[in-house]
Amino acid sequence: MRKNQKGFSVVELLLIVVLIAIAALGGWYVAKHSKTPNSAATPSVSTPTVFAFKELRVQVMLTSNLKDLFYTKNTYSSSDSYDLNTPQFKQLAAKCGASAPTGFANIYAKVGQFTVPGKEGSNGLLKQFGSRYIAYGDTLFGNPCDSSIYSQLSDMQAKLVESLKSAFKTATET
Repeated sequence: MRKNQKGFSVVELLLIVVLIAIAALGGWYVAKHSKTPNSAATPSVSTPTVFAFKELRVQVMLTSNLKDLFYTKNTYSSSDSYDLNTPQFKQLAAKCGASAPTGFANIYAKVGQFTVPGKEGSNGLLKQFGSRYIAYGDTLFGNPCDSSIYSQLSDMQAKLVESLKSAFKTATET
């Protein structure tokens, strides 16, 4: 380069352009790989809901398929048992008319250790605590509802009971 030359030579300008291009490519690469995924593209995770069975002195974490769960006192039983329901199950069960099941399951608490499924009208254990247990019974068994509706109710009941069993894995006494 001559002493009196003003400005940049072609090589110097080319070197500046290459450095700017490298910096731009690096920034593009980092920006592309650090973007958070679009919320519409990611599956939604259901937030569990705390549900308290006050009369049974227990609470559980419910997932979205049981989010509308409610219970009522079973008036057909002499013991303290409760019929579990969801609006969807109740709506479908209403199609059975007078023979409609009162819920998808019946739950109750007993003092002692759970022994054998089927004893005391039980279909299974939900949770064994130290000196008591909570079990469930089938409210659909032997229901004289139309066979197509009964089949739908049975499928829905199976899914709801499985969700209930999972929820009771998180059960704590209150």
